[in-house]
Amino acid sequence: MGVDEKPSAPPETPAGEEPTPGPAETPPPIATTGKRAPRVEDVPAFFTQFQNPPQDEMQCVYNPGTRVIDCAGSGLYAPDPPPTGQGIECFFMIADGKPAAARCEVASPQSTVYYDVR
Repeated sequence: MGVDEKPSAPPETPAGEEPTPGPAETPPPIATTGKRAPRVEDVPAFFTQFQNPPQDEMQCVYNPGTRVIDCAGSGLYAPDPPPTGQGIECFFMIADGKPAAARCEVASPQSTVYYDVR
């Protein structure tokens, strides 16, 4: 007799209580200070440019707030794009007696990124 096909009530979504997740692939902007250090996409090809592979390495300080790698006496570098994740440690690599690369290790999610600091 009567048709009982009422639309169900919309799901409850209290305004402002559920944050909308942003796109995961959007990297933070590059730092405005320090020398630009582009990401090395082909690491083996990059290191074939040097007569000798990097011998010396020193730990640097990466500041995720400013997105700058501070390598003490070797200067400030702005990785492009900045590394993302938790527990980021960066190391300055010397090849043929000159600055060659910065290697940043990310604890979570685990990854390693190289940047050209020449």
